[in-house]
Amino acid sequence: MRTIFFYVKHISMLKSWVNPIAFFLKKKGYNLVVLHVTNLNREIASVGTNITKDYELIDISYKSSKAILRIFQEHKPIGMIVLTFRSLFDLLINRIAQQCNVKTLYLEHGFFADITALRFGMANKKASIRRYLHFIGKYVYFIFFIARNIFFELHIIYRAMKRNDYSKTQYDYALFYANYGFQKTNKLFKYDSKKVFFSGYPTTKNKSDINCFKKNLCVSQPNIKKKILFIQQPLLLDKLSNISYAEEAQYLRKIANISAEAGYEFVFQVHPRENSDRYAAVFKECDGIVVKSSSVEKSVAESEIVLGHFSTALFFGVVLSKPIILLYYPGLDGQYLDYFKMVGVKASNIKELSQILSNPSIYFNKSQEYEEFIKEYIGQNNSFENQAQIIDEIVCCSTIRK
Repeated sequence: MRTIFFYVKHISMLKSWVNPIAFFLKKKGYNLVVLHVTNLNREIASVGTNITKDYELIDISYKSSKAILRIFQEHKPIGMIVLTFRSLFDLLINRIAQQCNVKTLYLEHGFFADITALRFGMANKKASIRRYLHFIGKYVYFIFFIARNIFFELHIIYRAMKRNDYSKTQYDYALFYANYGFQKTNKLFKYDSKKVFFSGYPTTKNKSDINCFKKNLCVSQPNIKKKILFIQQPLLLDKLSNISYAEEAQYLRKIANISAEAGYEFVFQVHPRENSDRYAAVFKECDGIVVKSSSVEKSVAESEIVLGHFSTALFFGVVLSKPIILLYYPGLDGQYLDYFKMVGVKASNIKELSQILSNPSIYFNKSQEYEEFIKEYIGQNNSFENQAQIIDEIVCCSTIRK
């Protein structure tokens, strides 16, 4: 049976990005193995129950480079799908796959940030340093005892980590939603256009559901209070801000209160990597509903307005023609909000949010840009089944072994 590897940073990514694709690949007869480093990244997510029977899980957090190489040799994968590439360990896994002549496919799963840089986390600097020292130890062993060309590998590390140039260690193929993701990432990789594919951002599981996606979700609900949805991002887990959870709670309560004053029921969609109990406590004494089990698309469909920062989940707001308000988050670099500036209205503070909510024409004027945004950012044929089909075609139609 043909085997395909997935490589992810944390198993919290399984539910949203691996499970839906694995479902279709399994039906096509593939044996699937997910390599992950959850034990080295415990602080970035709450684990939860995201595992299915469609694949084998292998945590390679504390496995040596030699042991990881042995996993590749024993399973003999015909390809590897990766969701991240910026860390030193991501680079190492790619180099081991290249060493084993395994073809690799980069799968876009979120916005690529120009302002992302190799840095130690502000919130847990000791853990970050310890993790990178661990990665360096593995990489040193790979370079001197496994790699075919020591000087070439040193050259790759220098260009990738120091100069942000991945052109010497490209993934063999890349699958993007649409042109925007490709153009942003291609500055680093410089892909041959023949190696690049487009799938659209998956809004549905099955291809047959795409045409009726909006119709099925946007069912009128008379006599129900208008809702305003806040799509959360794990900004503290990802160390994109140095404020405390207590400060974040205060910030969120203010937004909930402003929404209530404007006549909306405030709904807070917890990110899959976050702990919903923490946020249930945040809104316990104010008007706010916390949801996690409900799908994002369903929450968006039931809401009048969508609030957020730069999550790709805001795509559902565009597809379902909902007004989008982009909220400044304390300590977050304001450039992140620029991803949705074509279709969203920025609120730099709580006062501005109140003013925007009281003047709907401000955000309704943005709706005329939705069609162009969909074309450039979201793409077409938006289903996980389509992604799985493209992956299958890459595997079947290319010489998967070098």
